[in-house]
Amino acid sequence: LLIVACGSLLRLTYNSETFFIEPVRADAAYYFQYAINLVEHGTFSRERSDNPTPDAYWAPGYPVFLAANLKLAGSSSIEAYDLILNSQVAVAAGSIWLLFLLGRLFMPSYWSLLPALLLAFSPHHVSLGSYALTETLFGFTLLGSIYFLAKGLGSTNRWDYLTCGIFLAAAYLVNPVSVVVVPAIAFLLWLLRTKAGRSDRLQVNMGMCCLLLVPVLLTASLWSIRSAVMVPADQSGSADRLLANLTVGLYPDYHEKWKASVLEPEASIVVPGAGVGDSYATFFREVTSRFSEAPVDMLTWFAFGKPHQLWQWDILTGQGDIYIYDILYSLYHISAPALASYSIMHALHPWLLICSLLGAVLIFTRRTTARDLTVPIISYATLFAISGVYIITQAEPRYSVPLRPELYLTAGFFIWQAFEYLKALRARSLARHNAGNASATAPAND
Repeated sequence: LLIVACGSLLRLTYNSETFFIEPVRADAAYYFQYAINLVEHGTFSRERSDNPTPDAYWAPGYPVFLAANLKLAGSSSIEAYDLILNSQVAVAAGSIWLLFLLGRLFMPSYWSLLPALLLAFSPHHVSLGSYALTETLFGFTLLGSIYFLAKGLGSTNRWDYLTCGIFLAAAYLVNPVSVVVVPAIAFLLWLLRTKAGRSDRLQVNMGMCCLLLVPVLLTASLWSIRSAVMVPADQSGSADRLLANLTVGLYPDYHEKWKASVLEPEASIVVPGAGVGDSYATFFREVTSRFSEAPVDMLTWFAFGKPHQLWQWDILTGQGDIYIYDILYSLYHISAPALASYSIMHALHPWLLICSLLGAVLIFTRRTTARDLTVPIISYATLFAISGVYIITQAEPRYSVPLRPELYLTAGFFIWQAFEYLKALRARSLARHNAGNASATAPAND
């Protein structure tokens, strides 16, 4: 509770003490327009007009979240944007608490404090909660999904599966990339348990699977039907957004040239990908051409460059560091305690990534897979699946922020296992030492 309170206070203070120049712009402005059109016209559209045309370019979950806050602010005396930021602080506090509960499912209680502490003071998690962007809400719904799935797999409680399904449906509505999570978890659990040759089976039956999948399938189907019926053929949709992300992710120097073109418009810098995103046929021709001309470079880019880009510290499409939209200064510039927490987390970031990767190696190299490793296996499946989607499409560091809870949980898992191993080594060493002393002091036989 103290960690949750400190994390909430840090976020509230950050929101009040940071000088934002224009916090509602680009993607945030589009999300707000969707919310405004939902409230005023009952239409899901990003078009600014008195009669907006429906579209399906973005998922509806976050605009609905904003619209609910706008409606609530309209019926009270609270400023709408302040209410949105405070709501996201509450969502972030829920994420910290869920991460602690998730850790308690397989780690001793004092170890489960470590991932929650890291998330509470994560500068990226603090910063992105101050924008009208999806990352905070998506991270919460994703974490809720794997928490209730882990609870359900460890028991026969059907309500855990239903709650997991509801969280997954919400995660899908906020960011459809979450659709890869359940197949990835099922595959990794099956792979590891088959490899280990376990005779016991997780207590999952057809009814539990239905409770898990029906909310997601129903939500996705209804949204697809709505888009097919209400959205005109000439309006942009999710396929257009996917194509744009694929195009951006194809070029290693895209972000550098894009930022240079914004900062130095007089230099006439050409941003790569012009015309490539017009159609999927054009895009696949460009992919074929680039792989045939420089196969080693492209394979290196997708195998190493894009994972590094996704998980690096500095945000690329924005001001940089932990900031997306421009600020004059933030809490981290004027508060010594906040700066200390920032410096610690910045120094720990590469080591936490290494610990998380070593934890994955630890799980995959074990001869047996204990049931209490279900939670880290689920967490790794979520990390690998969603990271894989972004590596294929656009590996923007901002997109890895919703996965910070899973990163900290898996890193904490490895650190815990390392300490347990060192304790076992020390115990064996002491036992040998005591045995040696006992034999040296034993009386000699006549």
